[in-house]
Amino acid sequence: MTRLLRTNFFKIFHSWSFWLMALILPFINIFTIINNDREYLGQINDSGIDRWNLMQCSESCFDHMSYINFFVLILAGILIGDEFSSGTIRNKINAGYSRVQIYLTYSIAAVVESLMIHLICVLTAYTVCTIRYGYDGCVNMLFNLITNSIAPVAALALMTVFFIIAAGDCIIGMAAMLVTDIAVNYIAVGYMTDKLRFSPETVSQSERNLFLIIDSLIPGSYSDWFAIFRKKSALMGTTVIPSCGWCYITAIVFLISGLILFNKKDMK
Repeated sequence: MTRLLRTNFFKIFHSWSFWLMALILPFINIFTIINNDREYLGQINDSGIDRWNLMQCSESCFDHMSYINFFVLILAGILIGDEFSSGTIRNKINAGYSRVQIYLTYSIAAVVESLMIHLICVLTAYTVCTIRYGYDGCVNMLFNLITNSIAPVAALALMTVFFIIAAGDCIIGMAAMLVTDIAVNYIAVGYMTDKLRFSPETVSQSERNLFLIIDSLIPGSYSDWFAIFRKKSALMGTTVIPSCGWCYITAIVFLISGLILFNKKDMK
């Protein structure tokens, strides 16, 4: 299994997609910083911000989370997408590796690759903000936000691996993942958002708590807590980010489902 992991990480660090994302994706946060520069400097009186700090301006370091589902899809998809067409998976099985080992190493590599890009985005933006606006004293909060944001990134990576393995084809799997993500967000998140926005008086506290759990189970929606916290908290009626544990449940479900499916899949 160690050798499989080394092979996958060699592939990551020699992949154009990894280095392209590492170069491009941080600019989403940098553009957000540039667009909000006057607000972060405390020059807009009605903004409520005297000076940039991560507690009030989490979007400065996490705005890329609004698009993370697309970028994780590309990263994980390219990582394992050609393994079917090239016959690499069959060769690994014939070489004596178990399907569990193969699937786990794919999953670990996809999660680690996605998290590395995520961390590059966050830490680059935080460094830029600290240089521009001064140290905000929120390093503990930065650590907590990064820790909580691991869950949706990992879940999206594992979902991508699952769909590609299920389809047995990179393009079909990535398309299925994208369509499913859009459909779930449109139906589930759309329904909750409409109800909370247009008829909040009809939503009981128990129903609101249920909405928070459902929202946290959907990685793409849970990611918004880091990118648009102020809008999300106002809509959901809470001033704290919900537990990332629900999103980890989604990640575990797709990991286990993928293992079961891959063990039964005909690779001939």
